[in-house]
Amino acid sequence: MAARSTGGPLGTFALTPMHVAPKEPAKAGAKATRTEFGIDIGSAATLEALRTQWQTIRRAHPKLLEGMRPLVSIHDVAKRRTVEVHLLIGPIADAKAAARHCAALVSAGLSSCKTTEFEGQRLVIR
Repeated sequence: MAARSTGGPLGTFALTPMHVAPKEPAKAGAKATRTEFGIDIGSAATLEALRTQWQTIRRAHPKLLEGMRPLVSIHDVAKRRTVEVHLLIGPIADAKAAARHCAALVSAGLSSCKTTEFEGQRLVIR
């Protein structure tokens, strides 16, 4: 299913059916896909708040964030029947490097940081 916004600060998301092709078995000699890692540096109530968070952190830590880009990850929070938007930064080549990067950001004053896969949607900076 694909989500489309129908309004609101985050947008109210409606799911529409989407066809997904079945996975084909891996062919002999096929290259494995490479996992990219990132850092989840927190959530916000709106996409605009995530943009502000990214710009603030990028200005405060330009050397630590050099070459990185922001993504948005949407998390379904079943207990509250809502969604959260998280700010991911990356890509980082491996999990150990992501953990080191996260530790450096926490040492530099960032309050929230955890390693994750670098998957999400591009955060458009306006």
